[in-house]
Amino acid sequence: MDAFLTAARGGEVSTLLTLLDPDVVIRADRTAVRLGGRAEMRGAEQVAGFFAGRAQGARAAVIDGAPGAVVVVGGRVRIAISFVVGNGRIIAVDAVADPEQLGELDVTDVAWCPGPHPWNEPDAHRVTEKEQQGSLDESDQVGGGIGGSRVGCPTGRRTGRTR
Repeated sequence: MDAFLTAARGGEVSTLLTLLDPDVVIRADRTAVRLGGRAEMRGAEQVAGFFAGRAQGARAAVIDGAPGAVVVVGGRVRIAISFVVGNGRIIAVDAVADPEQLGELDVTDVAWCPGPHPWNEPDAHRVTEKEQQGSLDESDQVGGGIGGSRVGCPTGRRTGRTR
């Protein structure tokens, strides 16, 4: 995820395209849409274009066991973005900004975790059959089902509620 965040911050569309599956899908909740996101986008070019030059305040995190990123303002997580990785590329992105949903997420701020980070490895997040088929629905979004086993960091700082 470090490579994705670095490329996004630097506006490196060509690098983002190498990290994204051609059929990647991004979904955002209503609150994230009100903050400037889109409810849904499909395709590597659209997603890369959306993230290019963004993520300036984002930092790597583990969200409900999935690799991701968070934007923290005033000590509170304001946006949580989880990534589903398959075959070494990002195949899905889920953005949550609704305060109630954020409170339900298990978020570990990996800036506090010593490396190496297993969530930066290809296929670090188990890909479900629904994710492979592209048939995710609202119940499958972060906080509603996407996530594999928890990825912990014994020294990580939890910024969300631990369930």
